[in-house]
Amino acid sequence: MEISKLIKKTLCATCVCFTAISAGYMLILRIINIGDTAAVEADRVLFFFLFSLLFSVANAIKGIAQVHSALRYILHYVICTFAFYACFLLPSAMRGSFIFTGLVLFTLGYFLVVGIIAIFTSRLKNNREKNAAYNSQFKKRK
Repeated sequence: MEISKLIKKTLCATCVCFTAISAGYMLILRIINIGDTAAVEADRVLFFFLFSLLFSVANAIKGIAQVHSALRYILHYVICTFAFYACFLLPSAMRGSFIFTGLVLFTLGYFLVVGIIAIFTSRLKNNREKNAAYNSQFKKRK
């Protein structure tokens, strides 16, 4: 894939992720009714965008076929964990034990989601292979 297409795809994914995170955060604020306004602090919005950008870069790296699959998933996990730590845990000024707990919960959630995606992808691939038409690889003799 060309670099310009990869950058365009990554930025598009960043915008979609940013919109989903921002809308979800504002919905949560509206539901629990914190304060009289539904305004979100500007620095928090910038952290949402930074997280979305890092997450999209991690997904782009995971999609590069030239890199070994184990390395792709390790890089994806490391980048996502760093993004979660730098954009959500660190700015909240929590104590160290809460940050560690947050990282552990993120890791458990990450592996749960990756496991579910792997199961569905594997089953979908198996179904495609079973339903594929048989093509003879040998010439028929007359």
